[in-house]
Amino acid sequence: QGRNAGTITFYFRHARQLQPAELQVAELLANLAAAGISAAELYEEQIRLREQAEGRRRRAAFLAQASAALGASLDFSITLQRVAELAVPEIADWCAAYVTNEQGAVERTAVAHRDPAKIALATAFHTKYPPSLESGSAIAAVIETGEPQFFPEISEEMIRERVREPERQRLIRELNMKSVLVVPMASRDRVLGALVLVTAESGRALSADDLELAEALAARAAAAIDNSRLFRQVEQQLEERARTEAALVKTERLATAGRLAATIAHEINNPLEAVTNLVYLARSAPEGEVRR
Repeated sequence: QGRNAGTITFYFRHARQLQPAELQVAELLANLAAAGISAAELYEEQIRLREQAEGRRRRAAFLAQASAALGASLDFSITLQRVAELAVPEIADWCAAYVTNEQGAVERTAVAHRDPAKIALATAFHTKYPPSLESGSAIAAVIETGEPQFFPEISEEMIRERVREPERQRLIRELNMKSVLVVPMASRDRVLGALVLVTAESGRALSADDLELAEALAARAAAAIDNSRLFRQVEQQLEERARTEAALVKTERLATAGRLAATIAHEINNPLEAVTNLVYLARSAPEGEVRR
């Protein structure tokens, strides 16, 4: 292939002059070794390409499944929980979704882990240390900036450096986090929340491929949240319009009834007015027309 794969060396116990035939045999052995190395490299490359293709196929299948789950309901809290459950263990050991509500507060909308005891531990941590936009946490930073936060390795030094409270440090250690990804859920140039992915018991470190997959998943989740809120706004507008129209109809009916009541009352109070009007018309008309 036009490159040197390595060298092959022959050692002899005594000094000697190699014969041309021996040099040819050495070159032949070197060529065979080079061919073997090339075959092994090609085989490894084929395995790598197959693994990449399988990884892309799995990611595409996962995103298709997640998209179907997100489109199954207009209640985004239900669909986000389903997506979090799909992400475990496909991407990570933990998955949680945080969404900003109409008041701007951060709410945890979904959490998933294979072990219910771990979910209880995460819930206790969330209750004791709820995220907020003022907390300076990775979730707050992602919602504030719209940029992902990627921590390939969570070390003991990092925990001590970033977390001051001993109790909080203890809970983080119990969660046994090894690697963390926090990606924004953004739609129409607005960050609606953050998706958190954590590896723990598996010991696997998240990679750039996981970041790419997480961002694609977060984009679909954000679209589902946005669609759900838009649908709710339309529903509220239709409900308000229906109430307004009903009020207008009721008002019109009351006005009509009032006019009718006024007319009836007028006629009752003035029973001779109609007769008087007829007499006036008869006297005013020409004689011939009266006869007719």
